Amino acid sequence: MQKQAAVMETSFWVLGHRVDVLSYLFRLFTVFVPEAVRVEVLAPDPRYPQRVYGYQEMFRLLEGQSALAVRNPTQRWPQFHAGEAAALALAQEEGWWLLINEQRALTAARQHGLEAVTVPEFIVYLYQAHLLS
Repeated sequence: MQKQAAVMETSFWVLGHRVDVLSYLFRLFTVFVPEAVRVEVLAPDPRYPQRVYGYQEMFRLLEGQSALAVRNPTQRWPQFHAGEAAALALAQEEGWWLLINEQRALTAARQHGLEAVTVPEFIVYLYQAHLLS
């Protein structure tokens, strides 16, 4: 089966890590992230600036192994935060799937005809494919 190219937004990465489904993602998708998403994922927690979260460490590890590719859009959707705006624009420009969990951005993506997947939808797919019990 050929992998589908997909753009990941910050919310999908963080929640996907928390529910332990990110490892399955790379079976199905070639994953791209805009620089704005990379910055959001790796940003230190202002309350605990020395803390490194597991989702940050996993991002660095996969990026170092070239499993995550940074790619930027030519422009951003102005009505969203930096990561959402860049991910939406890149998915639209390239015709790639969008991996996102923020409801407002998800709705906008689908209204513009983008194929979008949330973490709960991904979990259902994995269950139906007998990858999760």
